[in-house]
Amino acid sequence: RTQIGDALRQVSRGEVFLPDAERDAQASGNAAPAKLHDRVAALTQGELRVFELMAKGKSNKIIAYELGIKESTVKAHITAILRKLRVFSRTQAVIAARELNFS
Repeated sequence: RTQIGDALRQVSRGEVFLPDAERDAQASGNAAPAKLHDRVAALTQGELRVFELMAKGKSNKIIAYELGIKESTVKAHITAILRKLRVFSRTQAVIAARELNFS
């Protein structure tokens, strides 16, 4: 319960929450401490275009329309974006984009 409360407080302040195990792994050097910028640099051109529109708050349907691709392709790109940025939700990805002044 304490960890859930901590998570809610951090997220409400616009911070990214990491579970204790993840935070401990990063502190001990077990996790690859790649900087957020490096993670974004690993995105493909298609993923970057989707990430930019996602950061602007556009829905999957609108992103698909604006890029002239299928909505299923947008969903595949978002799955890849979340994995590469090491975040668990679209909201965390948008917060990461704001940290980089990406949007």
